[in-house]
Amino acid sequence: MLMEHQQKMVDISKTHPRYGFWLQPGLGKTVGSLAIVQNYPIKTVVVCPKSVMKAAWLNDAARFFPDLKVVCCWDKSKQKRCKIISESEADIYIINIDLFKSHTQDFFEAGIRRLILDESSMVKSHKAQRTKAIIQFADQMESVYLLSGTPAPNCTTEYFTQVRAISREAFGLSFYGFANRYFFTQTRPISGRDVITGYIPKKDKVDEFNERLRSVSWSLTKDQALDLPEQTDIVRLVEISREDRITYEMLFAGLATEMEGEALTPAGQAKLMKLRQLTGGFYYKSEGGQDPIYSADQVKLKELSDLIDEIGPSEQIVLWANFRAEIDMIHKLLQEKGKGVGIIDGRTKDADVLIDMFQEKQLDCLICHPAAAGHGITLTSASYAIYYSMDFSYERYQQSRDRIHRKGQTRPCTYYHIVADNTVDESILWAVRNKAKMSDAVLRMIGLD
Repeated sequence: MLMEHQQKMVDISKTHPRYGFWLQPGLGKTVGSLAIVQNYPIKTVVVCPKSVMKAAWLNDAARFFPDLKVVCCWDKSKQKRCKIISESEADIYIINIDLFKSHTQDFFEAGIRRLILDESSMVKSHKAQRTKAIIQFADQMESVYLLSGTPAPNCTTEYFTQVRAISREAFGLSFYGFANRYFFTQTRPISGRDVITGYIPKKDKVDEFNERLRSVSWSLTKDQALDLPEQTDIVRLVEISREDRITYEMLFAGLATEMEGEALTPAGQAKLMKLRQLTGGFYYKSEGGQDPIYSADQVKLKELSDLIDEIGPSEQIVLWANFRAEIDMIHKLLQEKGKGVGIIDGRTKDADVLIDMFQEKQLDCLICHPAAAGHGITLTSASYAIYYSMDFSYERYQQSRDRIHRKGQTRPCTYYHIVADNTVDESILWAVRNKAKMSDAVLRMIGLD
């Protein structure tokens, strides 16, 4: 039985073969899209993040639409992928976006006539090669549907390429024509030339922009569609050790000199990365180093240990961290506490197995990297999430929050943020709460805003 908004997706598809569904994470976009395929069967390719190929699409298809034949076109061998595409008589072919670029012709020759792009914000850059590949393929399709909960996480200009994939008329064919019509540009001299650093909507064009966007897409929030429990955010401040503070201040002192206009130089980006590492209790001596140097006084880890004890043994917890060294430290800590632990990061091969185990309460804790576990998965058996570290991406942050706060959640959700006082941690938290760019956060941090 489809929910009301999922049925609306099916109804919209009756009259709109090319459309964007901007539904917040947790509203069941996958099931709604599968229902479209079942009701209007033409051969379909689903392009999505690798992390949700099995965890969302294959699992939901098997559970809710067992009559649909679905194949996953993921294999390290291009030859094997080509064989799957050419020889499988499937209703739906699933592939991740990076592999899709090299198989557009294969899919077309296999008779694909519908494209579903899951997490369409992956093609928000009009200059990216994968964006161009998607648009070229979409232009050949009878039907195209875009799915995203955060289609324009940084700026509304990011709608252009996504809308272009479903309509040649709504915003036109030229990004620069679109930008000039609806936005003023912010520029700053960098290396002797004016560089665009941002876009400001033209007030007299906002209504027209929204009208054209609404003509090809539909937006829906969880608050509008579901009766979900409340969310609470708690910040736990810690003071880094004197030794780490000295190292931190030495790196921080040189950060202001690494600005070119609003952009950080490569050396500045490396310093910023090291500052983020230091607040987590480690750093890599060299760029790309494999052996981290750990702080003698692991203040964040100690705070995490206390917090886990406070939450109590009966509660499951999702923990978010951005560096392998942090994930390994947390893993060791949880094992020492006797917790059943799973890890989903770039090293994980069977994430869907761990997700199922967690949902079935066979694991106490799940340590996740937002790039690997931030999209499309359901972790509603937990109502607690802890952010050991974060990056500057509002999209990844919002997506990670929605893993526990989505359909099926019956309890209030609590999010803890372990933040090193007077460090880059505070700037990151400010950035994601205000949807600010990394450059804005850095300028604010060093007092140049």
